[in-house]
Amino acid sequence: WQNKVAVLYVDIDDFKGINALSGQQSGDEILSIMATRLKSCVAEKDIVARIGADQFCIIQEQLEKVEEAGVLVDKVCDAIDKPFVLGDKKVSATISVGIAATPTDTEDPRDLLGYAEAAMKHAKSTTGNSYRFYEEALDRTLLLRRQLKNDLAGALRRNGISVVYQPQFGALKNEVVGFEALVRWQHPQRGAISPAEFIPLAEESGFILELGKWILEEACREAATWKKHINIAVNMSPVQFRQGGWPEILANALRQHRRAPGR
Repeated sequence: WQNKVAVLYVDIDDFKGINALSGQQSGDEILSIMATRLKSCVAEKDIVARIGADQFCIIQEQLEKVEEAGVLVDKVCDAIDKPFVLGDKKVSATISVGIAATPTDTEDPRDLLGYAEAAMKHAKSTTGNSYRFYEEALDRTLLLRRQLKNDLAGALRRNGISVVYQPQFGALKNEVVGFEALVRWQHPQRGAISPAEFIPLAEESGFILELGKWILEEACREAATWKKHINIAVNMSPVQFRQGGWPEILANALRQHRRAPGR
């Protein structure tokens, strides 16, 4: 192995959201433009392929150093950073990229794509247009995330999820005017897990819809026992706003617990 081969796993961030806002046809146009831009960045000997709904793969050959793949990603991100012009609309998109190389990470070509995908998922935990090189520690991190995601799905049934209420004070009289409902998860083995860790997992799995509905109903039930001048604030995920029928879910919760919408 004189030279190295790198596999770049390219994923468009929140492509479902882009589709929802722009429409299916616009999403197809974005994929076509994305492919053209990726191909414009690579050398003639490199390969670009679409491997999923919103995922592409770039194979870079004859690299002296694995770091050369990072130079290509920077070039790709610059190309993607320009708006996608769709008729009279302009749409912005970002990507997350994972990089794995042979023989550095593995000598089995069949593992390369999986390693690159693992690195891509790690890149998604940061801001858009970012990339990560594969490391063995990523496998352990992804395994832990997968276990937590599975545990989270059953946490409501096991009464592991609860809501706490943070007081909100009026600035003029320094009196309590409301409370913000904050969700908490007490894991049976790991103890308290931060919402910053488990909310993204709930969004990825779609569990946020069930969880968000439960938090809303629980907050309304609790707030129904408060004095009439005290309001309740409930945080929502962007995923919930894209859910069909959400206004009806909100109206039903208010009606069931006799909560005035103004509160």
